Amino acid sequence: MNKNSHNDSYNDYLVLDEGLVDISSGKAAPAQSTKKKHISKSEKKTKKSNEPNNKNNKKKAIIISSVAAAVVVALGVTGFCLFQSGMFSAPVAESSAFVFKDGTAVSGISISGKTMEEAKKLLESKKESFIKPISISVDADGDVTTLTQSDFEYTFDIDTVLSNIKNDTLNPSGDNTAESKTYEITATVTVDSIEKNTKKIEESTNRKPKNAYVSKFTPYSKNRFEYAESEKGRKLNADDLSDQLKTAVLQNADENRIIADVETVDAKIQIDDLKNNIKKLSSYETVSTNSENGTENMRVSLAACNGSVIEPGATWSFNKCTGDSNLESNGYKSAGVISNGELTSGIGGGICQSSSTIYNAAIRANMDVEERYCHKWASSYVPTGLDATIDYPRLDLKLSNPTDYQMFMECKLVDRTLYVSVWGVKDSSYDEIKTHNEITDKGGSSYTVKAWRVYYKDGKEVDRESLGSSTYDSDHGYVFIGADSDSNAVDTNVDNLNEETKPESSENESSHSSSGNNNNSSSSSKPQSSSSAPKPKPTEAPTEPPTEPPAPATDPEPDPTDAPESSENL
Repeated sequence: MNKNSHNDSYNDYLVLDEGLVDISSGKAAPAQSTKKKHISKSEKKTKKSNEPNNKNNKKKAIIISSVAAAVVVALGVTGFCLFQSGMFSAPVAESSAFVFKDGTAVSGISISGKTMEEAKKLLESKKESFIKPISISVDADGDVTTLTQSDFEYTFDIDTVLSNIKNDTLNPSGDNTAESKTYEITATVTVDSIEKNTKKIEESTNRKPKNAYVSKFTPYSKNRFEYAESEKGRKLNADDLSDQLKTAVLQNADENRIIADVETVDAKIQIDDLKNNIKKLSSYETVSTNSENGTENMRVSLAACNGSVIEPGATWSFNKCTGDSNLESNGYKSAGVISNGELTSGIGGGICQSSSTIYNAAIRANMDVEERYCHKWASSYVPTGLDATIDYPRLDLKLSNPTDYQMFMECKLVDRTLYVSVWGVKDSSYDEIKTHNEITDKGGSSYTVKAWRVYYKDGKEVDRESLGSSTYDSDHGYVFIGADSDSNAVDTNVDNLNEETKPESSENESSHSSSGNNNNSSSSSKPQSSSSAPKPKPTEAPTEPPTEPPAPATDPEPDPTDAPESSENL
């Protein structure tokens, strides 16, 4: 084939397909697409006259072919790299994970041939073997507590040790290789467990001091009080003990002895304080005008309360002392009571005079009033607004001791006179407590009386405290007895009087009633009235007292003292 025929064959089969060129040498190119363009022999002669252009076309074809080949090579290289990086490769088999060499051991435990996770699991199952025995004796003021390793909690550096072994295996340097080193797991006592043991020893060591106190109270005797000595307390220095325990566990000694720092704490009240300062704080007395049975009920209830000891912060209950005053088996008899506004008879009638007498003595002794109720009708034996009705178990008189010292109650009935005294240690902020009362509201069928206790020092008023308001039924008339000059607040020496003296028999009733809302009022007499007999209204629930002018006292207002309707002892 001549030169021209060779060129003709190139020209005869020049195929362009979307930027790709296929060059055939003497053979026909396969069909590529409908976009292919065929150059015929008749056209060849026309183009033959323009050979420079044909040569340019051949150069372009060669260039394009080279670019295409480069692209193919680049794609191949990229794919290889991605394969090597694992993007298209299958997950590495478990057999390719790091395993510890033969002969590798930690704290004498072989981990040869194990993966990191396998070795960690094995070592964690052997934690107890990494804990060294310890014994720490703690002497706290003669009380010795021995702590051993079982009393503490630990952390273990398993992860750190395994990581070090792996690093030494993969990156050996000089003599620092896994084969040349010994690896040990360290058990470290936690700070929390040290504090836990410190707290335990502190609780067993600390002891509050015990104040001197009255061990025996004998009312109305020459030697009323017998005393018990105070006891010292002690307090552990917890911070110091914690520091000593931390030092001891770090030393890893088989045995350690710690002397704890324990401070002696003196009692606040010594026996001399009691002997010099327990005095009679108040006395109060009333006279019974009740029937023989009613007065006897007063004697029984007072005897039950006699000798009461109220500890600092404790609350005293009248009903708890007397028991069920509605039971004859407890010594109570039938006497005058007010039931649903009607004067009638009931077991325990009269004991409200006992509770009211105690209430007035307690006020002057500066006891706190926790619970108290007024009668339905004002009483004649105490100032108005200063009565305290009882209806077991619903209505009670509760008093509390606000001092740091014990308080003591003496109660006695001699003939027809009720005597109550309260003993204790008086606050130096006042010399004497008196009472004051005022009518604050008069309604058509009721009236309200407010009462205060007033504190005096050096003969001058220094403070006053509201004792609350009492609302009474006035359908049968008004009864108001002023409290400013209360003649019942006297201190009669009754130590040697015989309380067993029987009252004179009398079924006559007094001109005034001490009515309330419960079964045991202290006087069986009818309330004063312009009519021959009261006509009580239907029983109603207690209501809040009307708004009153502000009291001079700074203390908060006590709860309303109106009692719910029920039968009341006179």
